Amino acid sequence: MSAQESEQAATTDFQLHVVREGRNVIDYTEQKLKRYAKMIKDPKQQEVLHDLMHKYIDGSIAICWKGGLPAWLNIK
Repeated sequence: MSAQESEQAATTDFQLHVVREGRNVIDYTEQKLKRYAKMIKDPKQQEVLHDLMHKYIDGSIAICWKGGLPAWLNIK
């Protein structure tokens, strides 16, 4: 497997926030962001991650996971 193929295999597709209007839906990206936020110890990184979570929830960004870390794409 080439380095590019390996990197692609370690990257997820971009996800948009799931609107839950009365539905029993679990947004796994949101849950993963929350778990990741609990692991972060650096206050600046926590601040950036909380801002990222808010933007994800309001639909301003889409999130993917690359090498276990969140990466994002501005939508609005």
